[in-house]
Amino acid sequence: MSNHFTDNPVTRKLNQLGEQWKEFEETSDALIGIWKVNEEQVRMIEGLVYMEDSEQKVVETSAFIAFENPFNNSETYASELIQEFQNKVANPVSKQALKGRGIDIDTLQIDEIQDTKAWLKLMSDFVQLLGEPVENFVAYLMPSYMYDNKQFVKWVEKFLHVNSSGLVKLMLREEIKHPILDDLFKKYPDEVKLLEADIDMTNIYNEIFDEAAKGKEEEPATKFEKAMLNATMASNELNLPKAEKIAEEAIKIAEEQGWYQYQTGIYIMLANGYIGLKDFDMALQRCKAARESAIKYALENEKVSKQCQITAIMGEAGCYLGKQDFESGAEIYAQAAPLAKDIENPHLEVEAWRMTGYCYQYVKKHKLAWEYYNKAWEAGKKMKAEERPNTTLPYVAQGLMKTRSKADINISKRDLENEIIEMLGENWQDNLAKTE
Repeated sequence: MSNHFTDNPVTRKLNQLGEQWKEFEETSDALIGIWKVNEEQVRMIEGLVYMEDSEQKVVETSAFIAFENPFNNSETYASELIQEFQNKVANPVSKQALKGRGIDIDTLQIDEIQDTKAWLKLMSDFVQLLGEPVENFVAYLMPSYMYDNKQFVKWVEKFLHVNSSGLVKLMLREEIKHPILDDLFKKYPDEVKLLEADIDMTNIYNEIFDEAAKGKEEEPATKFEKAMLNATMASNELNLPKAEKIAEEAIKIAEEQGWYQYQTGIYIMLANGYIGLKDFDMALQRCKAARESAIKYALENEKVSKQCQITAIMGEAGCYLGKQDFESGAEIYAQAAPLAKDIENPHLEVEAWRMTGYCYQYVKKHKLAWEYYNKAWEAGKKMKAEERPNTTLPYVAQGLMKTRSKADINISKRDLENEIIEMLGENWQDNLAKTE
């Protein structure tokens, strides 16, 4: 058994998922298996593929590889899959492992026209090269970004039309909230099969927690952590009544123990749940409670207290933005910046002043917007020069450029551009997309 996998609730569930895929292969001629999962379960499917690429694999007759390249367009995707495959098998660890089995990966030939047929042929040749007991290749397609869902579905359909050998199968996963593959089940009932993961992440996490906490069940820290775990899971599922009820125990324990920094975390977790429901009034209440808890912690640790206060304040301001009250949002964001300055965190100081400026810019109060963007700019000078381009400072620069003339500021566009270039470099605008 691989050292990466020990016997625990997660690996036991991964083994069950492996058995499901094995049954899928043995009981149907389908070429595509699609897992329907929620956001919490996605990692388990990734874990399944990782396990199947280890010594603990369940499906002995298939080779598994995950492909993470973004899906840009249907014309280039196959060639990108070929390139990603080459990169993975050329990895020194992979190459050495294959060499240990007497497999020379360099003997694989790649067709000159790198289309879907060429990718399928390469994967089929790889299966032949691996030899017994491997009979199939399973490509788990998990694009890091998908630019066009409809084009991706069309590419999958093309895969079905040109996959004559049947040696290559696709494993896909689809979040229940964002279905894009449903038409495939209707159009290709024999080739595309639904796989239901039946993963209760709350139970899995609780099993792990209980195993780790044996003998310490009655300790306050254990009770607090378990309540926090279950409240967080309920909040992630947007079941806020359940989350609130469970959180009561954690809040009470934190109050009794003086763990106000952790109490802040409970309230922020609940606020995030309400934001998910777009209930910004309730989220606002929880953010304010978080700030109160953070202030209580100042006697214990002033720096951590201020860090927690900043988190609560930024959450509170974000709630006002959700309510489309940008002026109130600006006033709240501005309260975070002095605290960030006190704890010498220029990144947070920049962000607090930047968002203050952004809010005033949104309501067309350009003089105020300029003032606060300028405060953010000055705070950015405290950062290391090499860090600046990869922060949100490029957005501050953009804000300064947009508000300069509208705020009637006595600085020329050229002088401002020169100052920005000196601070962020010639290509500073290229970093706008990177920091979104």
